[in-house]
Amino acid sequence: MPHARFFLNSSAATESFEAMRPLQTRFGNCLREDGKYNEAEIVLTQVMKNTASILGADHPETLACMADVVMNYHYQGKLRDAEELAMDCLEIGKRIWGSKHTYVQRVLIDLTSIYQKEGRYEEADRLLDELLKSCKRMLGDQHIATLWSLDLLCTRYVHQQRWKEAEDLGLHVIRTSRRVLGNEHPETLTFMHNLVWTYFMQGAGRIKEAEELGVQIVEVERRVMGKDHPSYLESMGLLALVYEHQRRFHEAEALEICVLEARNKVLGVKHPDTLVTMHNLASIWRALGRNDEAILLIEECIKLQKGVLGEEHPNTLMSVALLALLYYSQGLMHEAEVLQLDVLELSKRKHGAEHPSMMMAMENLACTWKKMGRNHEAVALMEECLELRSKILGHDHPDTQRLHRPLRKWRQEE
Repeated sequence: MPHARFFLNSSAATESFEAMRPLQTRFGNCLREDGKYNEAEIVLTQVMKNTASILGADHPETLACMADVVMNYHYQGKLRDAEELAMDCLEIGKRIWGSKHTYVQRVLIDLTSIYQKEGRYEEADRLLDELLKSCKRMLGDQHIATLWSLDLLCTRYVHQQRWKEAEDLGLHVIRTSRRVLGNEHPETLTFMHNLVWTYFMQGAGRIKEAEELGVQIVEVERRVMGKDHPSYLESMGLLALVYEHQRRFHEAEALEICVLEARNKVLGVKHPDTLVTMHNLASIWRALGRNDEAILLIEECIKLQKGVLGEEHPNTLMSVALLALLYYSQGLMHEAEVLQLDVLELSKRKHGAEHPSMMMAMENLACTWKKMGRNHEAVALMEECLELRSKILGHDHPDTQRLHRPLRKWRQEE
């Protein structure tokens, strides 16, 4: 890398762009793989512009450069820029080669992942169905694009709470990636990270497995990638969530503070991943009873999220819901109710009446109404929430079971 940087900055590299383009492209992609996204953007966008100017906007090499920039925008958290360029790339790629070309598949993978992160699940599912049909048939079971499409399917299963399917498919992807790429390849480690998330989302029953695998990934990534690499920081953040779930709040706090400091430096304060860390740290401070500090941090987080992600983004809604809980803890019931009503309305419009975030919003609002003395409304809403959870999660799910006790008490007090 240092030699490539020195040569590309020398006068010899400026003599022939066409001769230097492969080296510049590789250099830019290496910067991205090292987590140096801002440096990579400068190199890759310049290569894309020069290639389009010399070879034309519809040339295959231009399309390849566009796909590189889309991926880098995605990692930078510039999701709107990534989506806009991806749509242009898909239009050109499908017109020239059809939807089954490798570069088109790459862009579809990024765009599907972006839609999932933004909570645009119907759009994501349509693209994913297109990917799944073509990747295995055209590229084979062991191609990286096939593995990524299957990993995105795991994410869909987790969102739908189809835990067994998500876990089985995730293990299959990991085994294949280990065989094809190696145990410590960045892609393999990413697939392992996503399996930790699958375990974590299932709650207490799988939290020990999430911890064990999460610790393993962090140790490997620290050694292979370094302490400032975004993938290592993401794994550290997930391990902090596991510790928080285990009520190991001080350990979780220490990890989140390290992650927040590093992400501010490496990614910037407005990167979506940095904002996730701010949210998580505020949640830990709430658990530790440090409500004043938590409120200041989550208010700053929400302000940034509304500007970067938008008011209806799932992460923004989660942060607003956390602020409402903090107001509740401080006895600010009216302020909590206003926020919870907003979250309930936006969650229903965005995700539908049967989404887990919708049910959590109902539970929180019911508790607020109960605290305000509006017993009849609280009982009715909690009964509705219990009915939905029984239908969607099942009668024996922990999130369903824990509603019975407060609801019985509330009914007795009516």
